[in-house]
Amino acid sequence: MPPRELREEIELEPDPHELRPLRNYTNLRSGRQRHVFVIERYIDPNETPLHEGAAIEWHSWDELDKLELTAPTRDDLDFFRNRIDR
Repeated sequence: MPPRELREEIELEPDPHELRPLRNYTNLRSGRQRHVFVIERYIDPNETPLHEGAAIEWHSWDELDKLELTAPTRDDLDFFRNRIDR
């Protein structure tokens, strides 16, 4: 469940109405269900506690294209990018 992960990883406690479902599908490589949500909220990377991962950074769309991401993460970002106004 997204709120648990957000709480554990960056101590973010979203209101349930903030969570907007983006995708819900089975990852064909792992066979696991993948639930992807969007929260529209600014997070200051310098003031956000980080319990998992190396760092929190903001990236432009062009910078995201250059990052080494897993195939499901890249697919989710492309799905999101195609559904918003830039």
